[in-house]
Amino acid sequence: MALLSSYFHGLLRFTSPYYVVNFMSLVTYMYLRTQVLLYTDEHGARRLEDWEQRTSSLLVIVLIGRFLRSSSPDEFVATAFLFCKASVAFLAYCISPRLLVWYLVLFGVLELTVYQPVYRGPCRYEYLNPMEFDDRVVNEGKDKPKDSWLVCFFASWSPPCVHVEPTFAKLSERFTTQSLRFAKVDVARWPVLAKKHGISTSGVSKQLPTIILFEGGREVARIPHVYPDGRVAKGRFFWSDLVKGFELDMRYARSRGSGGGGGGGGGGADKKNK
Repeated sequence: MALLSSYFHGLLRFTSPYYVVNFMSLVTYMYLRTQVLLYTDEHGARRLEDWEQRTSSLLVIVLIGRFLRSSSPDEFVATAFLFCKASVAFLAYCISPRLLVWYLVLFGVLELTVYQPVYRGPCRYEYLNPMEFDDRVVNEGKDKPKDSWLVCFFASWSPPCVHVEPTFAKLSERFTTQSLRFAKVDVARWPVLAKKHGISTSGVSKQLPTIILFEGGREVARIPHVYPDGRVAKGRFFWSDLVKGFELDMRYARSRGSGGGGGGGGGGADKKNK
């Protein structure tokens, strides 16, 4: 029952205004096209239906590809809304340029006023401010060289940070032990701490989110990788990539006294010599 309750609670976020309002804005097209077809000749109706078939076929192909590349349901739904809006805007133009303008205004207003909610399901991570970060992750880590912290540097205004939240929360649920702990740092509130760890917090930053593994108070790996010339690799935040990249299976088994475990290997994390 607890598992079912947790799963249901996680799904409730998809009933928030962001999802409902965006869905309803797309549904309006079905009503408007019906009204338009009532006053359109047969040739115009066939032309519109032909464009709808082509557009919907392309949309399905694109969404399947995006589904396979999305790290969480939140990311897929947000991407699906984006491509569906683009499709509706194109079809609206096929009906009338005036209708296109109406939809562009509507979608623009929604983009500025309705934001995707952050996942609020079960988790076992902690929020740290700079003082707590220095005391618990850095200073305590020096006295406990085998203790590890996986820290997610995030900003609530960043869509990629919102999208990775369910995965990070579930990782904390699965792997947290006394010597393997999870935390989050809000870089919008603590930009100096982000800068200290080489994380850009600009509006176009490709480093949000950045997940860093600290062991013994020192950074040993991070995603995404930052090259010496400052270029940032595309971060992969799938469950399997994070588990492999940070060797969480091995670290979890070691922290439980097993001395090993699967899931080793460098993966996509940027490793640093200790």
